[in-house]
Amino acid sequence: MNKKKVVIIADALDFQYAGIKVYLEGLVHALQDETLNHSYILLRADEDFRDYAGQVYVKSHVSRFLHPKSRLLVEIPKAIKQINPDVVVEPCHFGPFRISNKVKKVTFIHDITPVSHPQFHATNSVLLHKLLLPGILKRANLIITNSQRTKEDVIKQYVYAKGKTEVVYPGPNDLSQMSFAPVEGLDIKKEAYILHVGTIEPRKNLSFLLTCFEKIKLRRPDLKLVISGKKGWKNKPFFEAMSHHVNKDDILITGYLEKDQIFSLYKHASCMLFTSHYEGFGIPLLEAMESGCPIITSNNSAQKEVCRNAVVYLDDYSAPDWADAFLAVDENQALREQLIARGKKRSAEFDWKKSAQKFDSLISSMYEFDPRNK
Repeated sequence: MNKKKVVIIADALDFQYAGIKVYLEGLVHALQDETLNHSYILLRADEDFRDYAGQVYVKSHVSRFLHPKSRLLVEIPKAIKQINPDVVVEPCHFGPFRISNKVKKVTFIHDITPVSHPQFHATNSVLLHKLLLPGILKRANLIITNSQRTKEDVIKQYVYAKGKTEVVYPGPNDLSQMSFAPVEGLDIKKEAYILHVGTIEPRKNLSFLLTCFEKIKLRRPDLKLVISGKKGWKNKPFFEAMSHHVNKDDILITGYLEKDQIFSLYKHASCMLFTSHYEGFGIPLLEAMESGCPIITSNNSAQKEVCRNAVVYLDDYSAPDWADAFLAVDENQALREQLIARGKKRSAEFDWKKSAQKFDSLISSMYEFDPRNK
């Protein structure tokens, strides 16, 4: 098969601060492997970022006066027309738009919670997903999901996605390249702390995490709670609860951190409590496992697919049960070491090189069999 020219709309590298950005960073790094079948071109929103080969800076003209996503309707289609690719990839749900029917279209879906769990999302996000996603997925030649759970959700919600939806897992980080930078406001090597990593938004169930921390503090008064992540949406109840929390002086909200700082937190944390209502994959789960950070997590979506037997699962949201689980992990050294060993083993089963190879082969498969022509 001839080498195909594949354009990846990489705005998520410049506008995103959570799991989608982490996923895309890992994928595009792996796609620079010269042994792959196809060539990849990234469309970027920021001309100062030159950390990948094969980039094209797409300057915002009209869209800079509007929402950043309006680039997908204006400047991006124009740039794609000039490049004249064989395939266009949208890594962030929305798109691609206004692309010739001669060009194959690939859309990544990381979860469909704006549709399946609208209570956790801003109204505009819910409306846009409900309005646009059906057409996007119908037009797509290939849909990529980050987990089997997300694939099942997509097919259940959009039956026409069956037969053209495939899973490409994320991979781990290269910890040998981490500087493990310090975090302001915390002596990570001396202070004991519980960790949570993720955007501050309702789906992460952080108000419940605060309740768990209050229970834990009754028996471990030396502990702190560190919540690392950018402020998201509909988070006013969480911040109000935190402002009145009996242990608020021992709660640190770091905001967005660079990767070297986040992995410092994982490395030295007593445990990560992951109280989420739903995860399409759960990038922090993989990051914590590879870092040797024990995990206690809810069990309601992709968590068991990702972690298998490497973590402690809790099916209910009972704060005393979560406190007991934390103390069991923290005080039982044998259990702690077992979870750490299992987590490192499980995280090593994910591999960005293999994922890039699978993605590259799926690009080829679109030319061997197009489900839309069946």
